[in-house]
Amino acid sequence: LQPRFLLADEPVSGLDLPLRQQISQLLADLADRHDMGLLVVSHDLSSVAALCQRVLVMHNGEIVEDAPTQQLLRHPQHPASQQLLNAIPRLPPLVNQQ
Repeated sequence: LQPRFLLADEPVSGLDLPLRQQISQLLADLADRHDMGLLVVSHDLSSVAALCQRVLVMHNGEIVEDAPTQQLLRHPQHPASQQLLNAIPRLPPLVNQQ
């Protein structure tokens, strides 16, 4: 068999950061080596951003946004996309202590 796509459903969900990076690299290498597309299903845009060149956002079972990954991360056009971005954990700004 020579599949055209590799489907990965929440491939790094629940993994610690070093293992997430290893699995992400393994998936990217596998897709590249066998010249197949990689379709990642995830609620975690940070993991999607590391693996995918393009993102489709679904809301209530319908595609509501389709954009290159970096464009979607910088300028989401749909409220559902913005909600996913808002769910990415961020460190609070550093405060100078004097």
